[in-house]
Amino acid sequence: MNNFTKGNDDSVKIEISEEGKEKSMEETKKDHEGKQHKDEEVLKNKKREKAKKLLKQLRQLEEENKKLKAENKELNERLLRRLADFENYKKRVSQEKEQYLKENMGRFILDLLSIVDNFERAIQHLTEEEKKTPLAQGIQLTYKQLMDLLNKYNVQEIDTSTGEFNPHFHQPLDKEEVEENIEEPMISQVYQKGYLFNGSVLRPTLIKVKVKKEETKDGSEEEKGEDKD
Repeated sequence: MNNFTKGNDDSVKIEISEEGKEKSMEETKKDHEGKQHKDEEVLKNKKREKAKKLLKQLRQLEEENKKLKAENKELNERLLRRLADFENYKKRVSQEKEQYLKENMGRFILDLLSIVDNFERAIQHLTEEEKKTPLAQGIQLTYKQLMDLLNKYNVQEIDTSTGEFNPHFHQPLDKEEVEENIEEPMISQVYQKGYLFNGSVLRPTLIKVKVKKEETKDGSEEEKGEDKD
């Protein structure tokens, strides 16, 4: 009887011990799971914070990239403007230099034409016998060399062979009325040759023009009165 009771007590103790052990294991498991869940939450929070920081850094980089692109665009535009200004400056300097040289060359040629005029006058006054002398031949040769030099630098004589008057190329110094049936003024005499330099008038041709003689109103009435008598 007592042994039986004792045996039951041991069984109960074993059962209680096993039950306590199971409860302890479940609690331990729950604690472990709770700790694991808490660790996972902490890890997730760390990842979220890290992701936020990376996103913030990415946005900062994007802003800096936009700023750098804008600055780069502005620098390129400034550089292009400077290059354009420099090209315009070079063109302007080149044009001014060309204009300066042209003006100085024009003044030099204009002075040279006075010498050409003197040569022409000297040649015109040579007699046929004088033209055969070495001195006259030297004068004519020098004149030809001068004219070749002027032609080389685009200096050309203004043509008057047609006899047509052109106010852009001819400067009239005198006028004569003629009985000829002409509608427009014509060149009657050339006092001094004119020249073009690079297509522009360097020196106009000095001329005398002739125009059609017109009857005056008074003269016409007198003639009519004489006819009536």
